[in-house]
Amino acid sequence: MKHRDIVLLIVAVTALSCGRGESFAFKEVIPVQDFPVSSVLGNPEIIDVDAVGIQGVRVLPDMILLSCSENTGCLSAFTKDGERISSPFVNVGRGPGDVLYPPYMSWISFYAERDEVQAELYDFKGGYVRYDIMNTISTGELTYTYLAEALPDSRGERYFRAGDFLVCRRVAQDNSGYERYVIDCDGNVCNVSSPMEYLNSFKSLDKNVLFTVMLYGEEAGKIVEFGSMISVIHIYSLSGTAGKSISLQKRRGTVSEIESMEEEKKPKAYFEGRTFKDYFAGLYIGTAMEMFDGGDYLPQLHFFSWEGLPLGKLMLPARALFFDMDQQEGMLYIVEEGADRILKYDISDFLDKLNL
Repeated sequence: MKHRDIVLLIVAVTALSCGRGESFAFKEVIPVQDFPVSSVLGNPEIIDVDAVGIQGVRVLPDMILLSCSENTGCLSAFTKDGERISSPFVNVGRGPGDVLYPPYMSWISFYAERDEVQAELYDFKGGYVRYDIMNTISTGELTYTYLAEALPDSRGERYFRAGDFLVCRRVAQDNSGYERYVIDCDGNVCNVSSPMEYLNSFKSLDKNVLFTVMLYGEEAGKIVEFGSMISVIHIYSLSGTAGKSISLQKRRGTVSEIESMEEEKKPKAYFEGRTFKDYFAGLYIGTAMEMFDGGDYLPQLHFFSWEGLPLGKLMLPARALFFDMDQQEGMLYIVEEGADRILKYDISDFLDKLNL
């Protein structure tokens, strides 16, 4: 290789791994050293359920819904005491109403009003599907409607509902990160907001360093992104011109630092999140990938206001990756890893202490 080619290669690598990508944050950063409220959970109520490979729990007004790694019915409804009230529904496959992969609960958008519960989900084969949960349970027949049937699906696209539109996140053309944009159900790109454009500009030699768990807070009208490897959280609206980032200062790290690590030494930050009217919460792992993969971790739940202010944290006494809350009853539900059972905790005192 000629000297000129070597210089150009060094410049290209430096441009890709440095610059704006160093911090992976908006210009407005909220540093978090600690949380004003902290609590350790006590003994749980154990809910045994007839389900295998649970990868998500959702608390609905009169039931809990579980997502499981089953090909013949990856969603099931149970009472809050763990009694099954539906046969498994939504198959994994390529037929009508099927999904290509068993969904994590964070992939699904829920809408519950009175006796109606609807779930919307991208099927990973070009379709965005709305499922009528209550009618499916009462009749035993899967009830669904396609809101879109020909969405782009060539670059690992994921879609979720944000108001009247869909938000898409896909792998960048050069495989160096991720792109976000707003799309309608006919597949037309409607908008790439300024905050999205800013986050889209970050690049890495390892795109997984820039991966985030994206959620939309319907009542807040904002998107929140939890960093999977970098300990940051991004908050922005679809119509706003700027966003803000929450940074766990002691654990964040930079893009170049993390991408240069050996795979097993790279950090694992947030795994899942939930949005609520006045706040959102993220399940934080906070350890290296080798410890995470080996099950040597105890996660925390971090609570923040929609303005990005830290509210509180819960230290979980059991390994768990999936959670949800019943705000009205003040109950936390977590899925105990490796046990396929639900642990239920009374966190009403903790929620009362949050500065909402």
